[in-house]
Amino acid sequence: MKICVLAPADSVLTVNWCNELDNRGYEVTLFTFHQPKYNEYNKNIIIKYSKQFKPIRLFSPYYFLKLLWFKLTHKFDLYHAHQLHTYGFISSILNLKSLIVTCMGSDIGIHSEKPKFQRKNKFIFRKIKFLEVKDKFAKQRAINLGCPEHKIVIRPSYVDTTKFYTLTKKTKNKFIKVLFLRIIDKKYKSTAFKMLEIIDKIIRKNKNAIIYLRKQGDDWKELDNKIWESCLVNNIVWLEPIQHDKLPELMRSMDYYFDTFTSPVLGHGMGTTNLEAMASGLDCIFPERPELKEFKNKSKQELRELMVRKYDKKIVFDRVEKMYQKCLQEK
Repeated sequence: MKICVLAPADSVLTVNWCNELDNRGYEVTLFTFHQPKYNEYNKNIIIKYSKQFKPIRLFSPYYFLKLLWFKLTHKFDLYHAHQLHTYGFISSILNLKSLIVTCMGSDIGIHSEKPKFQRKNKFIFRKIKFLEVKDKFAKQRAINLGCPEHKIVIRPSYVDTTKFYTLTKKTKNKFIKVLFLRIIDKKYKSTAFKMLEIIDKIIRKNKNAIIYLRKQGDDWKELDNKIWESCLVNNIVWLEPIQHDKLPELMRSMDYYFDTFTSPVLGHGMGTTNLEAMASGLDCIFPERPELKEFKNKSKQELRELMVRKYDKKIVFDRVEKMYQKCLQEK
């Protein structure tokens, strides 16, 4: 089967998605307006990159014509677009056959409530075969926005439990190691001041805690400046951007994973990094959100078993393949 994935090539989620399809024997072509920055794509995957000159959500004839030419010169059995209002919208305008669109979270949440997106939603829902969402909350939001229930498929995030696993004999750390991979999220009003507050509380309770923070773009500098102004600098270690294949080893060396992601709406599900941290045997601390209820009050062993039983990559992609087959049968 020949599949065209339309998604941002600079996302590790896209890398993992395309690689898994390739590993399962599909002929995968990735069409993208985002320049690839990872060299982790399998060799068999064909990447068609067209330069982005302004945000894709601000629709332009340029994007339409680029994808139209691609459609006319390539034939696929199935198209799978990631992100509702960008790749999903452009694909819908071109009336791509056997089209599946995946919602990443905020696109079915915050953005969809804006009037300018409501017409887009209804148009996309008419054109697609299936709409993938993260959880039951996102499904209900999609229904409220006008998507027919029979088109909605719940597909949670997933984790490769062969790479992210718990060590049977873990060397006890001299210091308590706490890992943050999301530091500042201006989109959801998570600021450097809030982050400093969180870090200060952790260190006050555990004087021997070492906080590991990942540098993100230029935003991390704002937090770093605040740290230098405080008395916390000796408890902080900054990590350079981490390739995904190096993440399992890093996580297994930690004690805690702290997730700072917050959102004013439901439907984001449990993030991939959280699942990876739980599979690696870390104590995970995440915000109070109703969609995370099933992960609360469970031991590390119970969470690990849940990862293997429900969120393992193989189980999730077996369901994706069934959706693909159903999509083709309904042509």
